[in-house]
Amino acid sequence: MEAKPIVTSHGNQSLFSSLHKPLLEDLPKEPAEWRRSYGRPARNVQLEASFVPYDDDILPDDSVKTLVSRLYFHIFWTDCDLETYKQKIKEEINDWCAALKAKNIPDWLIVVFNSDENKGKTKLLPRSSVYDKIKSDFCSKTPDRIVVLEPLNGDSKSVSLWNQFLSRLRTLLLQAFTRHLQKYEDNMRALREERNKVGWNFQEYFIVQEELAFMFEMLGLFDDALIQYDELDALFTQFILNHASGRLREIETEYRTNKIVKEELNQLILRQLTSKKSIQLESVPWLRSLTEACKVWAGVSLHKPITWEKRDQIKDNKVTLLEFRNYLFSRQCAILLLLKRPGEIIQRAIDYLHETVQEMKTLDIEITEGGLDCWVYLSGLEVLLKCENMTDSVNPRAQALNTAYLWDYVCRKLEKLGELCGLMPGDSSSPSSDQLSLVIDLTSGMGLEIPNEHEEDTSKNSPRDKLREALSSRESFQRIYLEQSELAMGTFKYIGRFRSARMIGKNLADFYMKLGEPQKAENFLLDAMTSYHQEGWEKLRDEARLELAQCQYQVADHYKYVKTACQVASSCSLQVEDRTFHISEVLNIARTKAAAHILLKAPPLLKIEVTDMSTSKVTVDEQFYITMVIDNTGPCDIPCDSIWLTLTDCTPDLITGIDKRLHNLKTPVTRQTSNSSLDNRHVMNLKRMKKQVPSAIDLCLHFEGSPNEPVSTGIACINSHEVLKRNDSSGGMLKPVDDKVTKDTYNQSVCLKDVMLKPGKNTLEIICEGITSGNYRPGQAGVKIGHVELLKDMSSDLSILVTCDETFCEIFPESLIAGTVQEVTVCLHAGNIPIDPGSKVNIMPSDDISIETCYPDNTVILQKEVARGNTTEWKMKILQEPDIFGGKAIDNKIAFDCSWLPRPLLTTVTLRNPFCVTHRLHTAREMKYLQVLVHGQCETQFVLKNWSLVADTSKDVDLVGMNKPGTQQKVNIDQSCSFMWQLKSNIEQLPPLDLTFTSNYYCIMQEANEQRQLQYHFSLTEFQTLFTVKVEVTSNGENKVCRTGTLSTLKIHILQMPVSKPLSDQDLMYEVSGQSNWSMHGKSSSVFSIAGGSYSSSFQVMPLVAGFIPLPRVKLYKYDGAKTVDDMLVKEESERNVLDSTDEESSDSDQVSEHIEFNQGQVYYSSLGKQVHVYPEEVKGEVEVSIV
Repeated sequence: MEAKPIVTSHGNQSLFSSLHKPLLEDLPKEPAEWRRSYGRPARNVQLEASFVPYDDDILPDDSVKTLVSRLYFHIFWTDCDLETYKQKIKEEINDWCAALKAKNIPDWLIVVFNSDENKGKTKLLPRSSVYDKIKSDFCSKTPDRIVVLEPLNGDSKSVSLWNQFLSRLRTLLLQAFTRHLQKYEDNMRALREERNKVGWNFQEYFIVQEELAFMFEMLGLFDDALIQYDELDALFTQFILNHASGRLREIETEYRTNKIVKEELNQLILRQLTSKKSIQLESVPWLRSLTEACKVWAGVSLHKPITWEKRDQIKDNKVTLLEFRNYLFSRQCAILLLLKRPGEIIQRAIDYLHETVQEMKTLDIEITEGGLDCWVYLSGLEVLLKCENMTDSVNPRAQALNTAYLWDYVCRKLEKLGELCGLMPGDSSSPSSDQLSLVIDLTSGMGLEIPNEHEEDTSKNSPRDKLREALSSRESFQRIYLEQSELAMGTFKYIGRFRSARMIGKNLADFYMKLGEPQKAENFLLDAMTSYHQEGWEKLRDEARLELAQCQYQVADHYKYVKTACQVASSCSLQVEDRTFHISEVLNIARTKAAAHILLKAPPLLKIEVTDMSTSKVTVDEQFYITMVIDNTGPCDIPCDSIWLTLTDCTPDLITGIDKRLHNLKTPVTRQTSNSSLDNRHVMNLKRMKKQVPSAIDLCLHFEGSPNEPVSTGIACINSHEVLKRNDSSGGMLKPVDDKVTKDTYNQSVCLKDVMLKPGKNTLEIICEGITSGNYRPGQAGVKIGHVELLKDMSSDLSILVTCDETFCEIFPESLIAGTVQEVTVCLHAGNIPIDPGSKVNIMPSDDISIETCYPDNTVILQKEVARGNTTEWKMKILQEPDIFGGKAIDNKIAFDCSWLPRPLLTTVTLRNPFCVTHRLHTAREMKYLQVLVHGQCETQFVLKNWSLVADTSKDVDLVGMNKPGTQQKVNIDQSCSFMWQLKSNIEQLPPLDLTFTSNYYCIMQEANEQRQLQYHFSLTEFQTLFTVKVEVTSNGENKVCRTGTLSTLKIHILQMPVSKPLSDQDLMYEVSGQSNWSMHGKSSSVFSIAGGSYSSSFQVMPLVAGFIPLPRVKLYKYDGAKTVDDMLVKEESERNVLDSTDEESSDSDQVSEHIEFNQGQVYYSSLGKQVHVYPEEVKGEVEVSIV
């Protein structure tokens, strides 16, 4: 509504015209607080007004019962001077006030405008202004009824007066509203209290309370306006319920007590029974028009905020129930649109449609068949089209849910209309003449839609045209029905209401089946079965399965049809005839020659279990029995071509101690779902579905590294790919996954031929023979019926061990020692294969080992037969040379080539290495000493004698032995021996040496004490002493005593040996390391060159601990300066050393620094074993001593 409160304007109209525009603009800028009576909450109102010229004839009196068109306020405008006021204006104001007082109107205001001219005239007499005169003449008791204004020239005074005027006008307007509204509400309340009296009319009361709603809407209080319509709706509904229930009880009471009424009612009932009409009594007169036969079922129209024609018909009591409900609901929707609540409109529309249909049935109003369905369709579609582009900001999800429900309701009504008018698919004949006549009647009852001239023409998309188009032909009906059904189903899916979406899909499946398109109906039926199955509705699931079987049969998909038919045959909730028919269909398809090979899961038609095995261990040539129980859930016998069972390898789980503790913990953390008790495998065509969150989180032990140096340990989730998987990227949780049935192809299987499975449990015993060796458990069971195979993966705990003892050789004793001849016993085990006499065994050792037997060519000829499971033995000698550079054990293989076996038998022989040999070079200034050490590695004792060390390549070096000659040395795991030689040379520069250490040895455990020779070759290069390094530490104090925490001086003396070549052009570098005993104060490394054959340096150090501590360690290096990377790599490659690390940050330059260590023996550190006595720091005062 565009109505505004009306205010009259009297007096100087030219003055009012100049102030009219700013008054209209400034009045609604600031809200005014409206305080109402009866403790109602205050509201902020933005007032607007419509100004009309004053006239005595339009003044209302107390008899006028309107609110919207009432004159609420009256203003008198004047800008005269004092003389004009006395001569003319005073009389006009007097007449104006008298007219208002005569009509009992107290709501008025006088505005005095002081122009610049009037100010000059009244400057000498300020107390005799026009404002004062008017105030004393007319407003002495009501001073708030007069205001003064000045020209709006922008100064602060004029603006302040203007704002005071606006505030006063708002206050007085609200007071006027309150006064009129209080009277109006009192009259309305009194009228409502008379509703039980005879002659009371609801339509009249409706117009009265709607007038109140108009006023609230005019003031912008849309919530209060909506409350008025809600009260009218509730009151009308209560009248309908009272009329339907209470009046019948009154009639029953009068019928029992009053004989005259009883006779009249008997005659009335008799007449109406003969005319086949329901009883209608005029208990409420104003219901007469509402209960008349309904000939128009036009839906609600939301194009206009108010339909004045319908309101006039309500005044005249000439509307039907549908028309009245349409008008009332359209007014509620108009206010809700102003409040921007489209979600509430849709929610109210659902209740409005259902309640109106129920009221039509309650009042037993006559209407053409299908007319009420047309009205529901038109009204619902009108609401949906109106709100389709609006979103509720408070609760958009609720709006989407209600929209989906409304679309579903509209589609069901359209489907019912299609059935009435013969437009549903499946009927080959055209609609009958009665159905065509019904279409014409329904179309004419929809009414005509007259578009508003101020709105766009939307007739092409109007609900009337949509319904007319749907009823015009069968093709149009099918197209519109499918469009709207898909829209409703998509809306349900969008908000996650998949159950409701699948119910609509079930209706669409029936529609497509009638339409002759079963391929489109299949997915909808599968979704419906999913919904029924998850809810535990087995009866509905099985009934939907019957429809699915018929659908797949029409599609001619044998694979899916056989799966569904097997499921139908196993269902106990279906009729026996249906189950028998479908199992016979399965058998017919399986026996058809042209049918393809079909693999299916056996459950639930056949439930297969392995219950027993005759034994747990057999040999390869023994028979054993497996007992199977097959439960045939079908209604009749099933002839089977074969029943087979595969045997799979069974490897026992290896669980460590930690894994056992983890395995024995509590059950995994589970998330119980609402349908977790159901089993999806009972829906054969419905493949296993991806869950949003798995029901169990599988945990395992996570450990990296070695037991001594662990890297990480913890608990890991095995199925993290399922727990953390995104649902939106995989199509949602309702998308079925591929669950193909595969047949195992194992070599080990057993089978039964031509078996008849009776209904119920069938116990079968299968004979197993010819199984190769291994540990087996039941793998997969299968039942073959023609081209159909029903498979079941077994999960039995039963297992059987099939053993086959193969031929193998053993050598005793197992503990052998290299370096000495030992006699061993070879034991040949026949296993399950007997050995004939005269069989040959050729012994073939590896290259590093030698053997000796009493047989020629090391070929053993067996003289006697070796029965299965028995053994035969012979003796053999073994010799393995010791590996003085190797580890503690030597592994070798001996092959026994048996003439009766296809391949040789390999036996591993492990011999312990008796000893290993190492050498060390020792330096004492220019003197060199060479030490050879022989380390024992076994418990057996060996004796060394006649040792020697020979320089093979140089005759200028003499090796002087330091050990006593002719003695014997004993070696075992607890005892080693050492040999020392001094190197003497008759030349200054020591040449490179190739040395050979030789010694005889024998084992004391050997009877003959046969001696064998041990040789150890090694070489020495660049080992002559070049430099001597001497280190000294002296105290800086007077007493020359080193103390902790006190600086001392470290002196380094480096002397070049005279026999070495001068190194004046070679830079050297030293590094000092104090470890944890010394703290360096200064450069701990330095580069220098030898000048004059010696070099000295010193810097400050500080001892950190007291006692006899070793001197700081000094290390001498060769310093090559800056060398290219390529030169370094070439040098490293020549020396066969790997470059440990490179500086990544210096990759921009090809220059690197390098210091190279001297070879062993080239630098003699004379102070390496020296120590210095460091005294503790002197402590004055008390000393606290703690003994731990």
